[in-house]
Amino acid sequence: MGIGAGVGVAAAAAVVAVVLNSPATGGIEASKDSSAATSGSTAVDGSAERAPLMTLAGSIKTVTPAAGDAWLVKATQVNGTKTMQVVYTLYTDGHAIYTGNSVKDIKRAIARHQDQMTDGGYAPLLKAAVAAADSSPADGRTQMLKAAKDPLVGLDPAAQKAVWDKQQADAQVIIKQKGGNAEPKPYSPQAVQRHFDNALWTYSTQALSAGDGNTQVRSGVLRLLSTISAVSVKNSTTHGKATLTITAGPEVFGGVSSEVLTIDATTGMLVKDVSTVPGLPTASTTYESSRVTKADL
Repeated sequence: MGIGAGVGVAAAAAVVAVVLNSPATGGIEASKDSSAATSGSTAVDGSAERAPLMTLAGSIKTVTPAAGDAWLVKATQVNGTKTMQVVYTLYTDGHAIYTGNSVKDIKRAIARHQDQMTDGGYAPLLKAAVAAADSSPADGRTQMLKAAKDPLVGLDPAAQKAVWDKQQADAQVIIKQKGGNAEPKPYSPQAVQRHFDNALWTYSTQALSAGDGNTQVRSGVLRLLSTISAVSVKNSTTHGKATLTITAGPEVFGGVSSEVLTIDATTGMLVKDVSTVPGLPTASTTYESSRVTKADL
């Protein structure tokens, strides 16, 4: 089912952009720390600009909803002006997740015990996000990248370089098949750090979309996003409510694309996601959240 598809349209398209893009195609260095990739570690940048994410990650753990026993979220995905999909997801206070194309589908999923938190395709990412809520930033990053089966995480520099060079060679074959012409991107700690940041954004935001109504998932994802140096956070207002606007610019996507998330400044729940990829219609997902009682659906 389609949970998790709302966020990360640009990110998912560009998850290998840092590997595929050479400096000549617009790759931008996001870090100057030459030791960033030593022993497969992932560098953490806790800039004050992203401090609101850490603050919100802590505060939402203490927020108690006033009514109901679940969140019902309606996610409407639009590419350009065309509505692509509408997905309904129920997040119970007991941490179960049920999803479908209608409330009727959700009721059927409940009856069949189809809990996406434990059995869905995004379950490994959701579990990593939950773990990140109480882990150190560095450990949280590593757990999420391992959950996503990132090929470089946990390797020493020599092993990383071997994998990197093979990926570059494979990419060259694809580029030439498509009539392109780009130089292979050389291995460096900075390039690996950009790759990790790109992958972390991609998989963390997928976890956020899939687990939006789970407090621990939201908390963990906010902590993870706060570690990406090329992410910016601004206070904003959406439909009269206080929100935070989280922007991942081209630096996160190898010099192309961008993605902007808008989240509720009190609950951390998604309000809107807008992805921009050059040459493609703007992709956006709007989220409508309400408290409900599971038995009354």
